[in-house]
Amino acid sequence: MTSHAEALIDLSVSAELAGFPPERRHELISEAAYFRAQARGFAPGNDLDDWLDAEAEVDERLAEHGFRP
Repeated sequence: MTSHAEALIDLSVSAELAGFPPERRHELISEAAYFRAQARGFAPGNDLDDWLDAEAEVDERLAEHGFRP
């Protein structure tokens, strides 16, 4: 089973790109939110929290590599 951390791309490789595509950011957030939901057994009622936490995680990782959403 893949964790949400493993699902995120190696951003150090992407740091060489001129910019970070918003479509890819959305994909990364979707993947991270899915793995968060999976980790809590897909219990209903936390979808928004999963998304917002995943968004913060992805944006933090992007910022570590010089990208700003």
